[in-house]
Amino acid sequence: MEGFIELIAPIIQKYAPQYHIKVCSPIIAQAVLESASGTSELAVNACNYFGLKYRPGRCPTASGIYYKVGSEQNADGTYSSTAMQWMKFDNMEDGVKGYFDFINIPNY
Repeated sequence: MEGFIELIAPIIQKYAPQYHIKVCSPIIAQAVLESASGTSELAVNACNYFGLKYRPGRCPTASGIYYKVGSEQNADGTYSSTAMQWMKFDNMEDGVKGYFDFINIPNY
């Protein structure tokens, strides 16, 4: 985990001020949790460290779509597994920029 934090923290710290974010530790913690310290399928194969789902035009730094089975919670509390589309990024830096772009979408 420490090696992952040493890689991703400086990138988060680099871009956070551009989005008026002053505290980076929650974002670093989210990346650790969502990506299993950079070892999850999305992290390894799509440089997606935050579990960002794909929607057209949502994130300008995304380089494509990564297809993977995921689970969604239904209104009754049960879960359904289906093939899902996730954002794919070329590298860790683009994945972090994509996160910041995502959280700046007006409804988020």
